[in-house]
Amino acid sequence: MLDLVRDPLPIGTSSPRPKIRWTYDLDPRTVRSSVIYTSELERPLYATPATLREVVASFPRPDAAPDGVAALLRVAGHLLTCSPVHYEFAAIAVEKSFQAVETALRHRLSKKGSFKELIDLYLNETGGGTELKEQLRLIRDLRNDAAHPQAPGAWPIITTINMLRVAHEIIASMFPRR
Repeated sequence: MLDLVRDPLPIGTSSPRPKIRWTYDLDPRTVRSSVIYTSELERPLYATPATLREVVASFPRPDAAPDGVAALLRVAGHLLTCSPVHYEFAAIAVEKSFQAVETALRHRLSKKGSFKELIDLYLNETGGGTELKEQLRLIRDLRNDAAHPQAPGAWPIITTINMLRVAHEIIASMFPRR
């Protein structure tokens, strides 16, 4: 059973979400099954909620993104952070980050249409390079696979981290800080 303790909010605090912390130790067999790469200068780390929280904090912040897009990215980050406890959260995190990209395109272009049409419009409008074109098309293909699965989703943590980072980077480039 997942046992969470909510830190009490100080009187007069306007924060709607109290901090949540784990009240038990994670099973080392689960944690040691996934490692995350941090940099060329550091050893890989075991994937724990704490280390994944640091990774998510390092993603580009799309501060100017619409609230709905930012909310989807936050949910994806929280799901990734919890994925050592329940591995299927990683697949849901990827799906939410892809939904954030699609929602960002809808806001940025102020248009309706299929995800493919939105990607094509965005690439035509911005003259996006080959890498962006490939990233967006891959996101669309993977999003379609997630939306119409043939089996339960399972994503390795390292793949999930990279997908979330790319989604953050793309959205941050769509909505640069003013």
